[in-house]
Amino acid sequence: MTDAETTQKPKRVKSLPTAAERQDAAHLADALFGGDDDLEGFGHEEDSALSIAELVQSAAQPRGKGKGEVPLPQALQPAWIDPEDEAIEVEVASKSRSRKLRHTETETKLNGIEYVERLRQEHARLNPRTTWAELPSERRARKRRERAEARRRGEGS
Repeated sequence: MTDAETTQKPKRVKSLPTAAERQDAAHLADALFGGDDDLEGFGHEEDSALSIAELVQSAAQPRGKGKGEVPLPQALQPAWIDPEDEAIEVEVASKSRSRKLRHTETETKLNGIEYVERLRQEHARLNPRTTWAELPSERRARKRRERAEARRRGEGS
């Protein structure tokens, strides 16, 4: 026997976990990742996902001070709606980049809310949504609009 063989420590053989250790591990996994009880409604989120999408879509609509509109509490307002937009006035006639936002040539200034809305419209015009990302309700509405436009063009010619 050589010196290297005598100084080596004997290898430890790992023992299998006991029933108590397996139960503790399962309990910890359930506490960390949730138990089987949490999977009860799994896969049936369509209704909640749709309502979230509707909520986001309704929140993205510009909020003016029209009749019947109830302002949201500050804590519930989306971050992309800035209450200071009403006070801002933007000159749209002086720069060529902003001239395309005008509806008529007499428009020289827009308030912040109208300016943001027109920027969104211009962005949507330049970057149309892809059809694969449409919700079924949006797809039906788009097809209805396309059919109506086709009928109008057919009647007008």
